[in-house]
Amino acid sequence: MPKTEEPKAEVMDALAWYRRGYVELNSKHDYDAAIVDFTKAVELDPRLAPAWNERGRARHLNGRVDDAFADFGRAIEIDPRLAAAFHNRGLAWNEKHDGNRAVADFTRAIELDPKNLWTYTCRAAWRRVLGDARGAEDDLTKAVELGPAIGVLWAERGLARCDAGDLDAAITDCTKAIELDAPPRAFRYRGLAKKKKGDLQGALADFERFLVMAPSDSFAPEVRELVGEVEPAGR
Repeated sequence: MPKTEEPKAEVMDALAWYRRGYVELNSKHDYDAAIVDFTKAVELDPRLAPAWNERGRARHLNGRVDDAFADFGRAIEIDPRLAAAFHNRGLAWNEKHDGNRAVADFTRAIELDPKNLWTYTCRAAWRRVLGDARGAEDDLTKAVELGPAIGVLWAERGLARCDAGDLDAAITDCTKAIELDAPPRAFRYRGLAKKKKGDLQGALADFERFLVMAPSDSFAPEVRELVGEVEPAGR
């Protein structure tokens, strides 16, 4: 009888390794496996910028921040128009607490891909931290235009407007967020705006609702303190 040949191992090219790594990263959340696959992809094709970018994401999520910066830098060197690499490097600046560089990278990402609502949202977050409430509001207005059915975007714009002193507009935005999908943060933000406006009863109701929905949230201790401040007058 003729001898049966052993099946040959599959030969994978760079794109195949990239695709497998993408699944490991985004569907399975196995960062180590994703890094291995993306490494194989860039070994086979060192000019494959998306693989460098995605390995950077995996390394960032795996706590290897300096390695992630190196990968994002390499992706941008290969393809200076890869908006995702600027976006992801902007996120990595969070670990370095460098808001100015984060804003610069998000700004470049927006120039290259003005339809990515999450880049506007990320830039807005740093603009708030840096004291640019109006800039944050502008970014979140654009995000709301791109994703009008996403409640959290309305909530975040409400917070930016609260920071800017537009309390009625802030309350309106947070109420819209609650009508859409009731993210817990919308109650916290609306409570802050109502407190600033002097509506302590309304603020108390919103703070208490937030604590019912998200008792273990990192902001829960702060909100409990706010409840203590407004409770005597809000009951």
